[in-house]
Amino acid sequence: MPNRKHLLFQTLMLKKDNSMIKDAAVMKYLAKLEFIVIRSLVVMMALVVLFASLDLAWIIIQDLIVPPYLLFDVNRLLEIFGMFLLVLIGIELLESIRTYLDHKLIHVEIVMTVALIAIARKVIILDVKELDGLKLIGIGVIIIALAGGYVYIKRCYRDGTICFESAGISVIVRPVFPFNQRKRRDEGI
Repeated sequence: MPNRKHLLFQTLMLKKDNSMIKDAAVMKYLAKLEFIVIRSLVVMMALVVLFASLDLAWIIIQDLIVPPYLLFDVNRLLEIFGMFLLVLIGIELLESIRTYLDHKLIHVEIVMTVALIAIARKVIILDVKELDGLKLIGIGVIIIALAGGYVYIKRCYRDGTICFESAGISVIVRPVFPFNQRKRRDEGI
């Protein structure tokens, strides 16, 4: 006759197995949902980049064919630069999504690059006369922080060191796309 503790143990194991099956089904559903959402994001981002590029081309062509020919107003030139950087941000975001799809990881360097491009765009189209000194100092601090973070991430990529620890988890940063394959191969990495 089976032991009462043994029956209790079998019942608990059965419940655990059922919950594991339910968890696996939920995870499978979430993976499908993630797949659909990411693919739709890629399509939408590609359309936005395409239409923004066409809009930029249309603005440049319009300004070139209207008298005075081949001359841009300074304000219009700043608008074109801002639009160009906006397209570049979209391309970098597409690269970030592509990296996530290929490797299932978020490439921190790409995110930092997008942030640097975005703040550079803001500085280029910024009208300094309308802002007070405190906002300009804030933008300067943001630029310094992003540049410092970018240099830190690049050093971590180069060294393959632990960049940060959070909740007892060490994050080792390695480049997804090594820039110098021969050097890395010769060093035995």
